[in-house]
Amino acid sequence: MSLDTTYAFEIDRLTFVDGDYKDSDDFSDLIYEGEGSAELENQWMAFQPEGCDFDVFVEYTLSLSGSFDYCPGDYWTPPACDFNLDSAEVSVSKILIDDIEACVSKDVEIFFAGLIEKKINI
Repeated sequence: MSLDTTYAFEIDRLTFVDGDYKDSDDFSDLIYEGEGSAELENQWMAFQPEGCDFDVFVEYTLSLSGSFDYCPGDYWTPPACDFNLDSAEVSVSKILIDDIEACVSKDVEIFFAGLIEKKINI
């Protein structure tokens, strides 16, 4: 690993390797605990470019807001609760390529935010 190394890879050919993140299955619990919103900092995912022996590490913040609709039911109808996700936003805070922090364009940040959104099902 050298600071004067140039890394070339196709950004659209990345394979998910590992991560510490919450996906859409966890959103209702997080929003319920946060009384309508949740902000998860230091979430991360690692990807490996096709044909390369290094990883691209993406750290991000996930902001969520939502609500619950509760119907207490009556004699004939059991109680019910519905969850509504109002907004979910991924904000990329850091990108590391082979453990070196990379300065990337806004377009690349948007690409990775979209890749993360797809992985967590939003």
